[in-house]
Amino acid sequence: MATVLIVDDEEDIRFIYTRALGKKYNVLAAENGQKAIDLYKQHSPDVVIMDSRMPDMEGIDATREIISYDAHACIIGATGYSDLSSEFKDAGAVSVIEKPFSLETLMKTVEKYIGGDV
Repeated sequence: MATVLIVDDEEDIRFIYTRALGKKYNVLAAENGQKAIDLYKQHSPDVVIMDSRMPDMEGIDATREIISYDAHACIIGATGYSDLSSEFKDAGAVSVIEKPFSLETLMKTVEKYIGGDV
């Protein structure tokens, strides 16, 4: 079973994404960029859903660090700030989805990258 790492500082968002994705995937969750990096190094998830704005370490910085550790990491940026989309991609994200998005959009985006339909 594929593994997805959810990274978001909002506990409710992590819970909702975990419930939705947990029906089909193993799900890990982190509340900030540094914990995301640590979990990535321990578990090498298939896909990472990375929030942009978080305390301690923002998502774009965490994306850069994960990509420097594993150039093939599949990171999907999740942001409510449309101006950050290009920064996420420059940092190494394979895709960016803009908040708010539906759970259906989340599932389809994850399936696209886990299924190899890129």
